[in-house]
Amino acid sequence: MRGFALRFSLRWLIALVTVAGVVSAALANPTQWWASGVFSGTLVLLGVALLVAVARRGEARAAALGFAICGAFYLGLILAPGAETNIEPHLLTSKALHEAEARWYPDVRMSVNSPGVLRQRIRFNINGTNSYSIITPGQASALSAPGWQISSFQRVGHCLWALLFAALGSFIARWLVERHMSPANHREAVDTP
Repeated sequence: MRGFALRFSLRWLIALVTVAGVVSAALANPTQWWASGVFSGTLVLLGVALLVAVARRGEARAAALGFAICGAFYLGLILAPGAETNIEPHLLTSKALHEAEARWYPDVRMSVNSPGVLRQRIRFNINGTNSYSIITPGQASALSAPGWQISSFQRVGHCLWALLFAALGSFIARWLVERHMSPANHREAVDTP
């Protein structure tokens, strides 16, 4: 039985660097446009992985299927109805994103009574001036938009986590297939398109 080796082609390394660059730019300047672009890109990558899973065999199929399933599972978990209050606050990934956002963007702070509900005030530091706005819970519901009620930074971060879990799922699926294949079956699966 041969050992599991990580193999990357130059094409995959360039794709990885491109995705890392786009996500880094989106996290450095988290706007709604970046969040929408990264979310759309994540969905496209998961869709392409499903198409690759249909078209390939062996390790390639397992890797693509593992990528699509794990990435879609994480996004589905975050986007599920009621996830904002029942699931998202309890995930380590959400806690890490909240902490990173608080450290990287300390000038924008919110007092929160419960996830998604503003309790008291928002502090903005715009062009070196501090301005405060008092927002009551009634006003907070009027200010919120329907849909995904988290910041653009957290939306980009959750898409990044989905892609990381997808990559992990891809490696695990490929490892499982490689581990259970005999050398003869392995050659047959690799040689067949």
